[in-house]
Amino acid sequence: QLTIDDVLENRDQWDKIAIGNYPVDVQPTATQRYGTVIGSPDRYAIPFRALVPLKIDNLLVVGRSASYKSLAAGSARVIPIGMAEGEAAGVATAYSVNNNVTYRAMTTDEKAISAVQKQLKKQGAYLEDFNIHEDFMDHWAYPGVKVIRSLGLLDGGYDNNYHLEDTMSKWRYQNMINKAMAKAGLTLDYIEVSDNPTNAEIIATVAKILDSTAVRYADQLADIQAAGIMDEQLAAYFTDSTKQPQAAEVVMLVANLYQYEVGQQ
Repeated sequence: QLTIDDVLENRDQWDKIAIGNYPVDVQPTATQRYGTVIGSPDRYAIPFRALVPLKIDNLLVVGRSASYKSLAAGSARVIPIGMAEGEAAGVATAYSVNNNVTYRAMTTDEKAISAVQKQLKKQGAYLEDFNIHEDFMDHWAYPGVKVIRSLGLLDGGYDNNYHLEDTMSKWRYQNMINKAMAKAGLTLDYIEVSDNPTNAEIIATVAKILDSTAVRYADQLADIQAAGIMDEQLAAYFTDSTKQPQAAEVVMLVANLYQYEVGQQ
């Protein structure tokens, strides 16, 4: 499956049969009233593997029904990519018939993929190799960004700006923590904080989710660290209980909490 990280980290693929670059434009749904742009890639490759179903033989799937994770589909669903995939499916089918090899076998056959790519280029397809690194991937909180982004709870917009240096606001935190915990499978009372939440409020909500009975800030921090949710680097951002935290440290904290809770299931 093509993932949101494949798209927004501009990943090349050894078996690419098309290249896309449309923004990850997620449309409104019955449960999400507003559309959003998760991020905007420079370019990314569509692997031949994404056209081959896991269980059905003699079938290639192209266009918006190909194997994309839901967020990746926000970009890869567009018609030009589907057209390029359709051309690639035709070339792959000709190779399959002429060489008596299945699509499934082709997914691990470098010679077969190379032949398909060569023919596609001959027909005018753009399949050049690339290696494009985005600056936001170097941010210390990027591991947390990837987790929360994969849940559809962190948008970079058209300029891939996650506003990690902004102070964490009430509504941004409440949306992130409540939806992340729901996606982790927890059933909780709705978590609320004040208009300008401090470290103390953020830590108190996390401690409550962990069923910590601690009342003092230092004890709550200790319980969170004992659960492995906060390492020394992250703890350094929460030494002052009165400080209003930036988004970066909160994103990392919620990402770690989500992974912890998923692991407890």
